[in-house]
Amino acid sequence: MAVAPVRRPRPRSLRFRVLWVVVVVAVAPLVYVWLTNVADATVEQRMRIAIGLAAHDAASVVARGGASARLDAVARRYAVRLRLLDPSGAVLGDVDHESSTWSKRLGDLVFEEDGAPTLRDYDATLPPFAERPDFAAALRDGQVASCDTNPGRTLLVCQALRTATLPGGAQRVVSVEQSSRRSIRALYDARYQLLKLTLFGLVLATLLGWWLGRRIVHPIEDLRAAVLDRVDTPLAATPLRTTRRDEIGDLSGAFDTLLAEVAARSRANEGFVADLAHEMKNPIAAIRAVSERLDGASDPARAERLVRILADSTTRLDALVTGLLELARAEGGLPGEAREPVDGAALLGGLLDTLRADPRWTVTFALDAEPAWVDAVPGRLEAALRNLLLNAASFAERTVAVRVTGGPTVRIAVSDDGPGLAPEDRDHVFDRFFTRRAEGTGLGLPLARAVVEAHGGQIDVASTPGAGATFTVTLPAAST
Repeated sequence: MAVAPVRRPRPRSLRFRVLWVVVVVAVAPLVYVWLTNVADATVEQRMRIAIGLAAHDAASVVARGGASARLDAVARRYAVRLRLLDPSGAVLGDVDHESSTWSKRLGDLVFEEDGAPTLRDYDATLPPFAERPDFAAALRDGQVASCDTNPGRTLLVCQALRTATLPGGAQRVVSVEQSSRRSIRALYDARYQLLKLTLFGLVLATLLGWWLGRRIVHPIEDLRAAVLDRVDTPLAATPLRTTRRDEIGDLSGAFDTLLAEVAARSRANEGFVADLAHEMKNPIAAIRAVSERLDGASDPARAERLVRILADSTTRLDALVTGLLELARAEGGLPGEAREPVDGAALLGGLLDTLRADPRWTVTFALDAEPAWVDAVPGRLEAALRNLLLNAASFAERTVAVRVTGGPTVRIAVSDDGPGLAPEDRDHVFDRFFTRRAEGTGLGLPLARAVVEAHGGQIDVASTPGAGATFTVTLPAAST
């Protein structure tokens, strides 16, 4: 009996993975706040560089007497708001591309209701340029740059002012602004309260994670132990009998189906071994008896009869072994055997011509066929169809009729006008070694079914006692 190992927590078990996931989710807000604050520290540096370059380029354009289109290009390139001022602080031009980037548009969509003002809203709260200290410093020193936040600390604004002299000698001031929302700042300011909340949530998350992991893993471990208990000699296929109606219950039902199928296969294999031993016992016994008598046989007629018995027995053994090998390969799906388009109508036409020329058969073979191409291993498909034809000819009284139809699915029907199948035989006709013929190994029809299924098709039988039988093969048509 297989014994399930003792349960103990493992670092790579589902229980621990669930626990780690819950813990990570619990601490994620705190980690996000800290990481965002670290990232925000680099934003100001990048903004200072951008406005500085934009102010330099814009001042160069103004000093050369450039048109407003060139100032628009500068503002667009650096994604800034650019204004041209005279020494009195009056605005001579205003170009705003500060909100034109995809990142700003995404921020507007995500943080639409966060309370952070826009750059224009922030600028509206400031006094006129003539009253701003930075404007006076720019007129005095030639350039100045600074960064500041709004009273709620939700918006960071960086501004650079730079003077430029027109070709005629007049002086102008270039103002460049860029902003960045600080929507996470409120959370950062409350980081210590958030830390306390996270610690409480972490304890709760640990308990919930452990409980959830147990709810998931414990039933799986019980199911595993129940399955291993049934891996015994002989194999037990008793149902697991779970009352759960969730995925674990579905898995238990799948195991029940698997165990039942394995048990059925095990019984079938036991029956196959018994049948094989029975089938081989007679020819082996005949060979043994003949070998004991052949040595002392002086009568030529008797010796000839013994030799014939020996030959028949070895032929039967050879046919049995060959049939079993072919059946095993077909049931394995015919691995490694090349397939090609085969016209089923032409293949059956050739087989029927061969049977008509065989003097053993006195029945009439009729064919009603249309071209029907399938992807197949030619030799294997030919052997399967030959077995069906030979089976029909063995029981037919006057006629064996074959009908082939094409289309997306190829159908091949082989009918005879013999006695038909008894109701108790219909479920066993494809079993190995089952036969009602005086001669035969009982492997022909099982081999035919295995070959057809290896080609992705199926074979069915319909019969009425006293009215013959019809075997119908269905195969997928060849791909174009």
